[in-house]
Amino acid sequence: MEYDEQDVWDRHGNLRLIEWMVHEGFLQDLRQCPRCDENMHLERSKLFQNDKYCWKCSNSRCKSRRSVRGGSFFEFSDLSLRKLILIAINFAAAGSAAYNTANRIRVNRKSVERLYKKMRSRWREDLARDPISFTNGFEFEIDELFLRHIRREDGTHGTQWIMGMLERVTGKVIYFRIPDRSALSMIPPIIVAVPNGSFVYTDDWSSYNSLVDLPLYHHSVNHSAGEYQRWDQVGNFWLNVHINTLEGVNGDVRRKFHNKQNITYERIDMYLDEIMYRRSGRSLFDPIKIFH
Repeated sequence: MEYDEQDVWDRHGNLRLIEWMVHEGFLQDLRQCPRCDENMHLERSKLFQNDKYCWKCSNSRCKSRRSVRGGSFFEFSDLSLRKLILIAINFAAAGSAAYNTANRIRVNRKSVERLYKKMRSRWREDLARDPISFTNGFEFEIDELFLRHIRREDGTHGTQWIMGMLERVTGKVIYFRIPDRSALSMIPPIIVAVPNGSFVYTDDWSSYNSLVDLPLYHHSVNHSAGEYQRWDQVGNFWLNVHINTLEGVNGDVRRKFHNKQNITYERIDMYLDEIMYRRSGRSLFDPIKIFH
């Protein structure tokens, strides 16, 4: 399930917000005391200044108190829960720049950047546990892009080729770094990711000629001759041959690195994972929930 800011502002007061976040899985439901197994309830408390409420055991001998944000994605922040969930919603909605979100919510930009980085890390972890796979389509676009001015740890600068594959019916993309544009570097990932019998669309780069040896139907557009789209008939089907959709996503990748001073290999991997996750069809919020 996805959320917007109105979901937060509709919950007036800390108690209503906490109850909603518990219901949605952002905060732990501690209705049973972990110490004595008796019932717990939300109670106003001066001991928890940020949240105003805590979980308190109803057992008069126990009276255990627990933070409402304990064990959650938001546990180690000093910001209020309302500001934290608003930051998360802004990031998930459109990847709003940190300074824009900071100005709108009136928090320090560094705090926003830390939460953004933490969300990206959760998405990366989710992709590592469950990598994206192509299973629901039969048409795929494949293309590469080139990045320059990548800052190495020793202060020198390098370059990087990145290969992308897009499943048209779902919009899923898979990106990965490759050492060069040779067939030896580009064909093996296609064999792994694209199901046999699929239609594969590329540009006219020579390395793609090796696809004729695979159980795939390869169609290319001749960019060198100014061709960017055409219709091919295969039996009773007409194929819309182009790689324009993936090139549009590649534009998003390039825009992530408009500031050449900040390009590192670590940032490349982080942003590629972010773009893949956003287009994966998965919930952008599940990785920051308690029971994901």
